[in-house]
Amino acid sequence: MSADHYPLTALQLAAYGRDGYLVLPNVLTEAELLPLEAVFERFIRGQVGGMGRDFCDMSGPYGRAFADFNLVNAVLPRVYEPALQDNVFERRATSIARQLMGDDAALDYDQFLAKRPQRPKAVFAWHQDLGYW
Repeated sequence: MSADHYPLTALQLAAYGRDGYLVLPNVLTEAELLPLEAVFERFIRGQVGGMGRDFCDMSGPYGRAFADFNLVNAVLPRVYEPALQDNVFERRATSIARQLMGDDAALDYDQFLAKRPQRPKAVFAWHQDLGYW
């Protein structure tokens, strides 16, 4: 494994073809996660400004005060925090996607949801979105 490449084995490729998913060990190290975690935490604490409706609570209406958020939804975080662009996870995920789906696989959209701790209404059920965009 290198900074940009996470090699899949023939067995992993076959398992993906058969099962439609993979569980991949050690895609990132703890040390590689630390810089990403620091940026992520800025979003979770509501410290990234200028996001407008791209920063909201998925459990309630727009306009809710950040202190009342249950679920933090950050749409296009790479736009608002350029430090997230071209990070090690993004590069490795691209490597994995290209091995599974072909050389034209690329990042299409970025968003994250985070449940705030100690919030009983922080519920986001498992679902599958359509590629409507």
